[in-house]
Amino acid sequence: MLVTPIRLIIVMSLGLGCTEDIGLVEIQGVTRNGPDGLAIGQVQVTALDLFEEELEQTQSRDDGWFRLAIPRGTGGVHVRLEGPGLRTSVFSGDPGENPRIRVPNSHAIVYNEESYSALSSKWEGCPGLNQGGMIIGRLEIADFTEENGEPLLVSTGDVRVQFPDETVRRACYVGESGLYDPDATESGPTGEFLVPNVPAGAHLVVVSWNPVASLTLSNEYIVWLGEDHIAPRYPLLVDPPIDVEP
Repeated sequence: MLVTPIRLIIVMSLGLGCTEDIGLVEIQGVTRNGPDGLAIGQVQVTALDLFEEELEQTQSRDDGWFRLAIPRGTGGVHVRLEGPGLRTSVFSGDPGENPRIRVPNSHAIVYNEESYSALSSKWEGCPGLNQGGMIIGRLEIADFTEENGEPLLVSTGDVRVQFPDETVRRACYVGESGLYDPDATESGPTGEFLVPNVPAGAHLVVVSWNPVASLTLSNEYIVWLGEDHIAPRYPLLVDPPIDVEP
């Protein structure tokens, strides 16, 4: 099952110190420095609703762990991560009726000066980089892995953001070198993408890809950003063809 725009994992309630209020949904996670970085603590974590109203705020512990409790049934939930020396980032997803959810480690991502510098170096030359907000991530096929257990990446992905005025902004991609390739028109062997210069608001992200040459599949996601925020999606999951088993 694909949950838009992030995949949420239910946590069993054994010894977690979870809330007993049946009117609340509990969100747990660990804040990390960059998609491949270690846990980072003392990050301010704020849950917001569709109208940007704050639902709850907390601070991650020294080991990065945090917990939020929000009203059950709240729509358009997104979580803002910020702190001194950090670029503000946001992840989003509707917890629905799950009483307790665990945010995958790869979603609660922030960037300090070092990790953001690495990001900027990797994507140097991407038009609009360091202007406005950005949506960045890696495309993977939901529920599928390689034989070695690694995620099955999407190499033919075309990522676009559609704005309310119906204009469209296309993503930048990296090449074989692992750096931004101005000639790349799809996500390539790393599955990575970056959409720069995204204004604040809720935006429609459309991902199209070709599991085979004669078939194009598409997924749509709503992604929230504040002013100059980063929205990391590691991974951004796409649905597999319906007639293919994992």
